[in-house]
Amino acid sequence: MIKSFLTIATRFLWRNKSYTILNYLCLTFGLACAIIAVLYIMNIFRYDKFHKNYDRLYEVEAMVTYFNGDRFLKEPLSASLTEVLKENVPEMESVTRIANRSYKVIAGDKSFTENGIYADDNFLDMFSFPLASAGASSVLSDNNSILISERTALKLFETTDCLGKMLIMKDDNKQEVYKISGVLRNVPSQSLLQFDFVIPFSKFLAANNWANETGASANQIWILLRKNTNIDKVNSRIKDLIKNQETTLNQELFLFPLKEKTLYSYAGEKRVWKEMQNVVIVGGIGFAILLIACFNFINLAIALNIRRYREVGIKKVAGATKAAIVLQFLGETFMLVLVSLLCAIILVRLLIVGFNTMFDGDIHLRFTEFKVILVFTFIALFTGLFSGLLPSLYLSSSNPVSILKARIITGHSYSFFRQSLIVFQFVIPVVLIICMMIIKVQDKYMRNFDLGFDKDKLIILERTKKVGTSKE
Repeated sequence: MIKSFLTIATRFLWRNKSYTILNYLCLTFGLACAIIAVLYIMNIFRYDKFHKNYDRLYEVEAMVTYFNGDRFLKEPLSASLTEVLKENVPEMESVTRIANRSYKVIAGDKSFTENGIYADDNFLDMFSFPLASAGASSVLSDNNSILISERTALKLFETTDCLGKMLIMKDDNKQEVYKISGVLRNVPSQSLLQFDFVIPFSKFLAANNWANETGASANQIWILLRKNTNIDKVNSRIKDLIKNQETTLNQELFLFPLKEKTLYSYAGEKRVWKEMQNVVIVGGIGFAILLIACFNFINLAIALNIRRYREVGIKKVAGATKAAIVLQFLGETFMLVLVSLLCAIILVRLLIVGFNTMFDGDIHLRFTEFKVILVFTFIALFTGLFSGLLPSLYLSSSNPVSILKARIITGHSYSFFRQSLIVFQFVIPVVLIICMMIIKVQDKYMRNFDLGFDKDKLIILERTKKVGTSKE
């Protein structure tokens, strides 16, 4: 029976080449767009999931209220706040401080400007950044020790076997000598924290006494909560910790989950979409294009079904059930969808590099991941059922007596739905085109907006200690 179904389906698709090719091209393009959209979304939601404590990591941030009533987010906080948190938050398992810095790294005759962080010695216990090699159990215990990434090690020493070697960190005219106590695996691109070296936080405090002031904006503070902790309870407990220390500082503390840092941010006191905006836009466009391909398939299939009524009528007279006819048509649809899916995957492999370059993305097509296979299966099932179910029901619901008497069907209960699909098929691309035109106009406006000065003749000089002490 299955062999008979496949034979009939193959013959039908082969005899109707124009119908097959048109649907094949539409479905291939629609599936390719849907796959790229899904891969992009999966990449965004993959951020920071390599941390073993992913669900329990939170950054402590503050909402500052100014004298005029405006409220704004303050991320860098005082380094002394960690002691206050330890005393007032028993649900806290661990806390660490991070300060971002950029230095020129020098080793021999090689020098590069690298971005790194100062961090407490429990940093690697809270976050899952693995070491490729280490020389001691506590690699951040010595003030003059430093961790560097494999990427930095290769640039400076052309090997990752560099434990115990010395390098110089230069900031303006100030130089510090550090001993390499460990080499980190390169930080994944799907990480909120990006750095190429780690210096003990005690070194930062030794050079910046102001960091311990209550209102200082010195560093990030990350905490690890115990399992099954009530976040609302912790937020209410830490809310007024800064106010209680110094009443002139109108700052309210709260916890921002690591799993939401990539997706959301704050504009004033309002929580707004960050990468979530791109997730919705890319997902919406990919789904809309796939729907257009499905609508096109449905309309073409129903239009062509009038040539198959006699075939269906004979089958019904011969004893074929409605379910068998539906399965026959769905089988033809899935054959076309599977071929289109294979071609779409090949097309995505060819386009993915250009997509990453154009949109500064980092998406990859990994067939070894179970989630990727599951996504492909879901897309194929959705496309096949959505495209093939209505035409199959339309075809199988015909009256065999009327068909064999050569009566032409002039109406059907699905006609209004078909007309609606045709309308939507054209409405969706029109809406997308209008949105693209609006975005283009807004982009042109932003690029050509009169700033009040000639930006091409403006030079920005960063203030350094040397400039500040210059007498000229």
